Amino acid sequence: MEGFITCGVLAAVAFGLLALGLLIWQGARLRHLQTIVQTLTPRVAALEKHAAAAPTEPQMTPEVMARTVATPPPLPTAPVAAAPKPIVPTIDWEAFMGVKLFAWVGGFVLFLGVVFLVKYSFQNDLISPLMRVVLGVLVGLGLIVGGWFSAVRSYRASGQSLCATGVLVLYADIFAAHAFYSLIGLPLTFVLMSAITLAAFLLASILDAQVVGVLGLVGGFVTPPLLSSAPDNPLFLFGYIALLNFGIAAVVLRKKWDYLLLLAAFGTIAMEFAWAPSGNKDAGNAWIGFYIFLGLQLQFLLIALLRQRMEPEERWSMPAALSVGWASLGFGSWLLENGGLAGRPGFFFGFIFLADIGLLALALGRKRLASFSTMAGVAVALVLTWTLEWGWHSWRLSSGATLETLGWYLAFLLLFVGYPFFEKRREVAAKLTDTLTVVSAVPWALGALAGVLHFWVVYELVESAYPALLNGFLPLLFVLPYAFGVFYLIRRCGVVPASGDARLAWQGGAALFFVSLIFPIQFEREWITLGWAVEGLALLVLFRYVRNAGLRVVGAGLLGIAFTRLALNPAVLEYHRRAPMRIWNWYLYVYGIASFCFFAGARAVSSYRESLSGRVIPRTLYAQGAILLFVLLNIEIADYFSVGPTLTFSFEGNFARDM
Repeated sequence: MEGFITCGVLAAVAFGLLALGLLIWQGARLRHLQTIVQTLTPRVAALEKHAAAAPTEPQMTPEVMARTVATPPPLPTAPVAAAPKPIVPTIDWEAFMGVKLFAWVGGFVLFLGVVFLVKYSFQNDLISPLMRVVLGVLVGLGLIVGGWFSAVRSYRASGQSLCATGVLVLYADIFAAHAFYSLIGLPLTFVLMSAITLAAFLLASILDAQVVGVLGLVGGFVTPPLLSSAPDNPLFLFGYIALLNFGIAAVVLRKKWDYLLLLAAFGTIAMEFAWAPSGNKDAGNAWIGFYIFLGLQLQFLLIALLRQRMEPEERWSMPAALSVGWASLGFGSWLLENGGLAGRPGFFFGFIFLADIGLLALALGRKRLASFSTMAGVAVALVLTWTLEWGWHSWRLSSGATLETLGWYLAFLLLFVGYPFFEKRREVAAKLTDTLTVVSAVPWALGALAGVLHFWVVYELVESAYPALLNGFLPLLFVLPYAFGVFYLIRRCGVVPASGDARLAWQGGAALFFVSLIFPIQFEREWITLGWAVEGLALLVLFRYVRNAGLRVVGAGLLGIAFTRLALNPAVLEYHRRAPMRIWNWYLYVYGIASFCFFAGARAVSSYRESLSGRVIPRTLYAQGAILLFVLLNIEIADYFSVGPTLTFSFEGNFARDM
């Protein structure tokens, strides 16, 4: 077995040396070719200059002079330069296979050879622990020094490979000195590994070696898990992570290797959530997590905003910062499980509110106005925030914190509803500097969605805590910000309603939605059905002034839902006991109001038949309204002749009822 290992080690080392020898030979050939090209370049330039020289002037005879005087020379015209063809980058497979591939393979095989050699010496006690560590340091430093001189002497690929191998050897050697032999303590180990990471970043920047930078990043984030025997010191740990991120950002800002930011974000998130479950979920760990998650989110926010103001453009810094921000909201679920926070909504919602502020600031600070990633980030922030609010409302709400919780719900509502107004100011500023690209309606749609989502938690809270409150006025509070949004878009921003602007459609539709809830919300069970019907009618009426096709489709869809609930849901007949007064009962106003909404909605859009949906929708609404009236007629007949507390349908034995 030992002979087999020895042969394997020798073969690996031999293969590594062979690969490096081939690299040196290939580099020498390239250097020779470069010398030949440098020699031929001035000769080619001299030949081109000689070929472009002007021909000798013809001898001026009297005849030639006469023709020259009679015919004036044409005016010189500037030559029209041909448009340069775009250079399409191609992959130099010959250079890759001949240089980079062998460099990477050779470096990796050499690293494996060192590892096997060290392992063999460990198993057979050929070298003392201290000498093993010293030799490992010497090998790692030797590889880095040799790689440095190779890279600066035109052997770039092989030099970078040697430097990367040296970094890996130093990481493994320092870890072995601490974990296996206990030759150095934890603080010194941490300092040495941090120094190796910093050196890797410097080498990557100076040698323009991305592979070294990636290895330094990976090694930097792997260092804390390798030292897992360390005591739980989160401030020290994440202080190191913050310094590591600043080092990565410095390399990115200098070399424009922007994908490293996304890798750093993933490493940061992994470290955050690897630490979070290890705590005892007490108030102390909650406070520490408060500063850790928000501090790292702020760090990536500042890095992304700084990178956005630099050229050339990139697409990595924003997703990196968004990911860390989402991780902060994810930590909110950890806080939600903490039993000690049941009576502290200020701490819990304050953390979520600051995380949302960071995400919205990131969206407002993006360079391009129309950016899918940031808009999606805001949407995710809204959904996660509302989910946490609902979780608090379901699991942690206490009677003593009702008013404070209500205040936080309204604060989150105003935060997301107010976000599009800041977007609009940014659009105006962009117009003044001619940098406006696309005016997006997504922020206004998110503001409208925020109102609908938050209304449910606010209504549930008010209904459970203040049952005597006249809840019909609650939707009126939600109307106000959207009514102001309509006024702002029309009067301040000059949006023409007839243009069908989607921003105006979202704000107006949200305002009408809450207007339609003011009166039906007073009823017990059928209010939601009437709310859908009234809202559908309101959207169809709004379509007459704001010609946005989405308003017509959504309005017809809401009326269709109300029709399904009233015509195809038998449970609606059991919402109330039979009233002593016939005809003038709750069936009449529920089905009557709904039928009126169908007929009025069909009438509102009947003159707009520019498309297939425009022709189908009014006919469908008329038909649904007529069916509801027919159902109402049969319900009223059955109610008139029913006996007892429930509605009974019978189709024989009563001539008057049949008539």
